[in-house]
Amino acid sequence: MVQTRVDFHNLFDCTEVYLHKLNFSDIDRVIEWIDIALLDLSAARKLYKSENGLALYHLQQGIEKLLKATLMFTGFKTESNVITLNHKPQTFLIELLNDPDITQTVYEKFPYKGVKRPVKPSAEQITAIQALVNLQDKILAVDKGDEMVRGVTTFLGRAHPLFFDPQAFGELNEDALERIIPEGELKKFKAEFKQDGMTYEDTVYNFSNYCFIVLNMSLILLPLHIGMWGFESIPRYPDEYRRMTRKFSDYESYKSFYTIINQVETFGECFKKYMMPNETTEAKS
Repeated sequence: MVQTRVDFHNLFDCTEVYLHKLNFSDIDRVIEWIDIALLDLSAARKLYKSENGLALYHLQQGIEKLLKATLMFTGFKTESNVITLNHKPQTFLIELLNDPDITQTVYEKFPYKGVKRPVKPSAEQITAIQALVNLQDKILAVDKGDEMVRGVTTFLGRAHPLFFDPQAFGELNEDALERIIPEGELKKFKAEFKQDGMTYEDTVYNFSNYCFIVLNMSLILLPLHIGMWGFESIPRYPDEYRRMTRKFSDYESYKSFYTIINQVETFGECFKKYMMPNETTEAKS
């Protein structure tokens, strides 16, 4: 069992902010984006060690498509919006950093105790992110972004287990509720859910999976995409090969390939199951 605690006052404050900001998108279209992203990740696995440049290209493409799927799912962007963003959906980060409600929720009301709270970027760091987003030289962008990718992989190596495992995340929330709600009230609470046609456990895990999606989107997918976006056109052109300052195997994206792709695939599969609850239920029965 995951050993941490939930600050429910902050949790519900965060939920209220998100629900007012979000406008959920077309499920079928989001699933299409997830499916294609998972195909890119599968191709990256097959190409790793044999065609390392193409492996990093497909890894970047899978991350980009999953990020776009989350932007559509959360309603921050429509499908036409993410298409016009082309290969720079990370411009969305600047919008978030300038949204006072979101920044207060993420950096001040982080609801999980025992999990390292995200640190709000300084004005200088935000300026640096903006410069990287606007950088036209993709070779230089890959070199500069490598430090951001290293930060993500360091975080993944030290992160609390709940960031890796949707099941553990659900167990965390269920365990926390059972510890703070008196037994009699909890029994009555669960019975009321059954009358409405949805179990208490399904509701807890549904909410937990949503939180898992938002956390991975903001703490893993988004910074990975900013760090790797230059790979979206590399290694397709000989002139770019000639301009590269180091080998593909020298980049953090290659060195930490399995750390990155394992988490991103876990996220993508969890995301798809969340979007298809009826199919998941039928498969279990």
